[in-house]
Amino acid sequence: MMTPLRPGAELTRRAVEGWASAVEAERYDLRLVHTEDKARVETRRPGLEGLLRLLPLLRARNAEGWHVYARPADTSYVLVDDVDEDGLHSMRLAGHRPAAVVVTSPWNYQVWIRLAPSGAGPSHEVAAEVASQLASMHGGDPGAVNSRQLGRLPGFRNRKALHQRSDGSYPTVTLRSSCTEVDPDAQYLLRTAAGVIALRRRYRPQILRVPAPTVPALQARDPVEEYREGIARITAHLPPGMRLDRSRADFAIARRLFARGASSAYVHTVLLQCDKAGELGWPEGLHYVERTVAAAKDAHAAQEADHGGGKPGEREDEEQG
Repeated sequence: MMTPLRPGAELTRRAVEGWASAVEAERYDLRLVHTEDKARVETRRPGLEGLLRLLPLLRARNAEGWHVYARPADTSYVLVDDVDEDGLHSMRLAGHRPAAVVVTSPWNYQVWIRLAPSGAGPSHEVAAEVASQLASMHGGDPGAVNSRQLGRLPGFRNRKALHQRSDGSYPTVTLRSSCTEVDPDAQYLLRTAAGVIALRRRYRPQILRVPAPTVPALQARDPVEEYREGIARITAHLPPGMRLDRSRADFAIARRLFARGASSAYVHTVLLQCDKAGELGWPEGLHYVERTVAAAKDAHAAQEADHGGGKPGEREDEEQG
C-alpha cells in the first residue's frame, strides 16, 4: 500500500502537476539557486516523472534557502516576467489566453504564453523577440526576455528577502490559471517577431560597411541603447500630464542622430528598436521606419540649408546681396 503524502507535499505535487499539464513538454529545465550564494547553482533536465520524483529533494532545498526555477525545455512557450494586475488585464483584453499564470508574490505574476504545439516551437531568436514584444506591450520585465528564461515553480516558497513576512515565512508560489491551448494570437506574434528580425537583418550589413571615420563614437553604440536613451531623454522633458507621442519621439530621435552625423543605415537600425515597428509587423513596420527616417533626413537637410549648409558660394552671395 502506497504511503500517503503529507499535506504540504501533496499540495506541492498538485501544483507542479497542474503547471506541467499547462506547459507540457518532454523535458523541463530545472535550476536551483541559493539565496545567499548565487554561485551555488544546481541544474537538471528531467521529464515529468523525473521532476515529480525530485519533489522531496526540491522541497528540502527550498526549505534550506534555495530558489526553485523551471521551464519547459521547448521554444513553444515564452515567459513574460514581473507582470502586475494591470498587465495581466491588458493581456487578456488583447485576446491572449495564457497557458499558465503563476503568482510569485502578492499581485505579481509570471505569464507563460504558448506559441505552438509542444515540440513545434519557433527558433530561439523568434521566441526571444516574441517575449520582448509581449513584455514591452504589457509591462513585463524587459531584462527577462529570452527563449530560455526560467520562472518560479509553483508549490515552492519565493524566498526573496523582500517578500519575507514578519513571522519569518515566505509566500508560496501558486498557479492562478491554466490553459492547454495555443494562444489565439500566436501566429500574429510569430509573424511580427519574424518581420522585426528581418528588418534588423536588412540594415545590419550596411552598418558594417560604413567607414570608421563617420562618427566613430556614435557607430560603436548599441542601437538598442541608443534608442532607449533617446526615449528617456524625450520623456524627461515632457510637460507634466503630457503623454509621449511615439511617432513624434521616433522622428525626433532620427533627426537628432542625423544632426550628430549618423548614417542613414545606422538611423534605420536604431529606429527598428521602436515599439511601433513591432506593433505594425511586416512589412508595415519597415515602411513606417523608412518614412520616419526619410522625413527626418529631409528636415535635417532643410535646416542645414537654412543655416548655410548649401554650396560655399551660395551663402556668400546671399550675404553680399
